[in-house]
Amino acid sequence: MGGVCGNENNDQSQMEQDWIGYLTNQCNLNRDQGWAEYILKSIELLKPSIDTLEDIIILEERILNQQKIMDPQRKSKLLSKMLKRSGIDEENLHSQISKKEMGNHSLVQQSTVSSIYSSMISNNNPSFLCQERAQYCPNEQEKQNLNQQLEFYASLSDTIKQHTLKPNEMGQLIQQFSSYLIEKYASNINQTDAPFQESLNFTNILCQTLIKYYNLAQRKSEQKQLYGLVNIDTLYNFTMGLIIQKPQIYEILFQIIKNQQQAQIEMTTDLLKVLQDKDCQFCGIVPQFQLQGVAKPYMKAIVQLRKIQNARTPAAKMRSIIECSKSIYKTIKNYHNKNVVLQADDLLPILTYIVIQAQIFDLEAHLHFTEQLCSEVMRNQTCGYYLKTLQVVLISLPCLLK
Repeated sequence: MGGVCGNENNDQSQMEQDWIGYLTNQCNLNRDQGWAEYILKSIELLKPSIDTLEDIIILEERILNQQKIMDPQRKSKLLSKMLKRSGIDEENLHSQISKKEMGNHSLVQQSTVSSIYSSMISNNNPSFLCQERAQYCPNEQEKQNLNQQLEFYASLSDTIKQHTLKPNEMGQLIQQFSSYLIEKYASNINQTDAPFQESLNFTNILCQTLIKYYNLAQRKSEQKQLYGLVNIDTLYNFTMGLIIQKPQIYEILFQIIKNQQQAQIEMTTDLLKVLQDKDCQFCGIVPQFQLQGVAKPYMKAIVQLRKIQNARTPAAKMRSIIECSKSIYKTIKNYHNKNVVLQADDLLPILTYIVIQAQIFDLEAHLHFTEQLCSEVMRNQTCGYYLKTLQVVLISLPCLLK
């Protein structure tokens, strides 16, 4: 069974009872939802896995013992993986890399995590949200701490993902939930929000079960320097990704959103087709940011936003939004060959131009899908601000034709 640590049979038995007892209790509390009965019936039939806590301990030792200097290319890949799996973007990472601060917050207390994360962007005025990230310059020790935490989170999520694909008990539970959702909703896609609520509830319960299965709370208390990026929020978004990565599950949930948003999607489609040839000036972009002389302004940002169409998980869709916003700042900086402050009033027309040029007719559905299934903490991060701004852009499109 998962959660085994060496040959300590008493600890093994206690941990198994812990996660199985928790899961059984939660299923009994949620019997009004069909998936709970599926999971209850499957608990006794779960096939024991050889994946153990030893895998995590070995991983901890490898990360602690390896060289702390990281080349920029590898760090870029780890940052990308972090955002895709957890929803944390680079700006928010830089706000929390203090080992002391991260070591003190609990893995199992949502309120503690939320208070630390929300404090990163608790100031919602645009000048804070749009400030240049280059102003932040951590010292060398903090950089090393961040690199080590990035490496560990990426490796830990890789390990757990591989375990679930074998599948271990956690993977078997995901299979059972997927079977239930497909059987109940695949041929009955309507405008009900039930699949979303069931997916959210199951994800929350599976996330807590996974923490108990791998004894992550105890591991974090013993290895604070490694687990700084491992918390309820990052694990929730990662767990949601494990569930939605199955194509049929994604298609069911996304199609329901499209059905709900059908009238708005049709209106947006008509508007985007009419506006597709409009330029930066028409969209209200001030001359300083019109990139005059550039054949296709903000093309890299447009390409990044289009990637939201192929992303499945909420965190991966958020990633395309964040990469789009980063590209805007980089494009402006490269054009002027210097750092330029971009205010919220400047950002909105730029995003309007990008949305028009991207021609994503069902963008409302992608944004609503992400908002529905991502964690509350993710919605309160910088990426959540950009998601809301894109929603404002879509609402404002009819005004361009008046």
